[in-house]
Amino acid sequence: EPRSILSAIDTESPARGLYRSLGYQDLARRVLFPSAPKPYAVMGAPLPLHRPPAGR
Repeated sequence: EPRSILSAIDTESPARGLYRSLGYQDLARRVLFPSAPKPYAVMGAPLPLHRPPAGR
């Protein structure tokens, strides 16, 4: 199944809310990358992405 994977800073933020509205779910939390001072969440969603209702 085709999937999209992304990483975002591991905090509740408007960006993470947007990703969830598109169908992304957390795959891993508190992931540390050598070049990043903060932990990240890795998120994934099946393709095609869910489209939220207009006006959001």
